[in-house]
Amino acid sequence: MFLQKTLIMWFVSVGLVLGCFVTLATAESIYVDAMRGDDANPGIKDKPLRTFEKTTIMVNDSNKPGPTLIKVNPGLYHIAETILFKTAWHNRQ
Repeated sequence: MFLQKTLIMWFVSVGLVLGCFVTLATAESIYVDAMRGDDANPGIKDKPLRTFEKTTIMVNDSNKPGPTLIKVNPGLYHIAETILFKTAWHNRQ
């Protein structure tokens, strides 16, 4: 009985870990760099965006499933107004 419970817990743990890796592997990534970015860029690693305003527009307009990971390079970012990232639930309304 103890061995059976241990095996079940092990399989559940492995499943959760693998699920996290799959989620991270399928997450959309947007790169932002205040120094070398340009808001005309697609927001990929080699061609990052420059501002959070453009990043917000891309995130909120995205119809890709799963989370969006925003990778921000060090730098000074001027944010002139409040930015709001909408959830997938909000986009379905």
